[in-house]
Amino acid sequence: MHHDTPTAAATARLSHPDPSERMAALEDLCLAGDQAALIRAAGALLADRDPAVRELAGRHLVQIGTTEAAAQACPYIASPDIGVRNLAGDVLTRIGAPAVPVLAAAIDDPDKDVRKFAIDVLALLPAWELSHRIAARLTDEDANVRLAAIDALGALQATEHQDALLALYEPEPLARPSIVAAMGRFARAGAGVDLAFFGRALADEDPVVQLTAAEALADLDDPSLIDLLIEKAHHVDPMARPVLLHALVRLLEVYPDHTASLPASLRTHFLDMLADVDLTYVVAAVKGLRLLDAEGTLPDVLAHAGRDDALDVEIFHTLLAVPAPLRPLADAVARQVLPPDPAAQLALGLIMQQALAPEDLPEAAALLVDHFDALDAETKIAALNLCLHLNEEALFGLVEAGLRDPDPTVQDFASDAAQDLGLTPSY
Repeated sequence: MHHDTPTAAATARLSHPDPSERMAALEDLCLAGDQAALIRAAGALLADRDPAVRELAGRHLVQIGTTEAAAQACPYIASPDIGVRNLAGDVLTRIGAPAVPVLAAAIDDPDKDVRKFAIDVLALLPAWELSHRIAARLTDEDANVRLAAIDALGALQATEHQDALLALYEPEPLARPSIVAAMGRFARAGAGVDLAFFGRALADEDPVVQLTAAEALADLDDPSLIDLLIEKAHHVDPMARPVLLHALVRLLEVYPDHTASLPASLRTHFLDMLADVDLTYVVAAVKGLRLLDAEGTLPDVLAHAGRDDALDVEIFHTLLAVPAPLRPLADAVARQVLPPDPAAQLALGLIMQQALAPEDLPEAAALLVDHFDALDAETKIAALNLCLHLNEEALFGLVEAGLRDPDPTVQDFASDAAQDLGLTPSY
């Protein structure tokens, strides 16, 4: 009596009308250990009408991860179904290096969309060996293929094609952001990219090109960039300026000897940058203002305290950089531009760092006592602990405020502090 093998039985169910049966058949093939049959089956179901079946087929091909598995997925990059096409691209990307030789032929496919898609996928793979084939598409008849080739050469850090990319800058205005991004990648890889090129890009009439140039420079560790960034800061589009100034501040942190070259004219731009929605640039603005005019810009800087821990750290460093930090802090609270809790945190930090003159301690304590009710429990206990540690009479009012606090935890801590400090029962 004839019995079907497990592989044959599972294969027969791959065309079952029920998607769950087709998925079960794939799993059975996997359990049967017939990798060749599983590869064929998964390849056939990668374009299944059911998305769950397609996803499972893709997972099996990725798990196998061989050139043969990649060869099953590759034809689907020509699928008219965008879902299938994208799944095939994802599978090939996750398979990795074994997919590279499989995709090579598609670089020269007659269909421009296939050529572009293949190059896009290769840009995500270790495909440097195909960079010369991709570079040949810099003269492709289709603009999208040319752009894909530029992006891929940058992603692959194919620095040997730098001159070919630079030659496209003038005749291909729409490609300039991609060219600039590629040059940035080359520079980060250690290639000798002429900084004058980035200066040219920062002066481009297209704000997107300027922004891309600023982003390309953001991670470069080269002090010779400082003068270029300062020169271009006034002239770039407002969209690119925060990125450029952030790069400038980062370089000045690494090369503080160049700080003297920072012109006062940048003050306005850093002040504008305080309103940026991205806190990364707000932090950079605070740093830049501290380098230029810590005392004069402190009221503007304090208005942003309490938004973010990293930002508060930089604001605190700005306070430490001025000769009399308590007065602007108290003024900001009085003008209601600074909430009491972040103000108290900053005041506590100043006391802890011994950044206040002894005659300023009563005013600092008054700031804390006056707004004690508005502080959170953690800040209250930190203030009481500082009072206990320093044993300064000017701060003893904090203990009394703690004893009156409605939070039993704060009350208990204040009571222990009063006892340890030897304060009279009136506290």
